[in-house]
Amino acid sequence: MNRRLPKLTWFGVVGITGAVLYGATVAFAVSWLHWPPTFANATGFLLAMASSYFGHRLLTFRSAVPHQQAAPRFIIQAAIGYATSQGITYLVSTYSLHYAIGICAVVLVLPALNFIVFQFWVFADGTPPSHQPGAAEPPL
Repeated sequence: MNRRLPKLTWFGVVGITGAVLYGATVAFAVSWLHWPPTFANATGFLLAMASSYFGHRLLTFRSAVPHQQAAPRFIIQAAIGYATSQGITYLVSTYSLHYAIGICAVVLVLPALNFIVFQFWVFADGTPPSHQPGAAEPPL
C-alpha cells in the first residue's frame, strides 16, 4: 500500500472540512445575521484558514514545528494560494474562457500546490526523513 495514502486522505478530509466551514459560515452570516457578504466572506475565510492550519498540523502532517515558524509560513502560503486563484481567474477572463474552466483549474492546482508546500516548507522541521525518530534505517 502507498505510504502517502493516509496523509493524502487526511489532507482531503481537512480541506473538505475547511471548505464546508467556510461555506456554512458565509451562508449563515449573510442569511441569518444579515452581515454584508464581504464581511461574511472574510470571517468564513479566517475560520476556514484556522481550521485548516490546525487540521493539517495535527492530522495531515503531525508536525511538531513550533507555531512561530509554521503559522507565518502557512499564512504566506494562503496568500500565495489566493494570488494564484486570482491569477487563474484573471487569465480565464482575459481569454474569454468559461468561468468553470477557472474553477476547475483552481480546484486542481491549489490543493496540489498546497500539499507540496505544506509538506516541504510549512510543516517541515528540516530533519532528513532518515534521521527522524521511528524512521527505518537506510539499507547498507
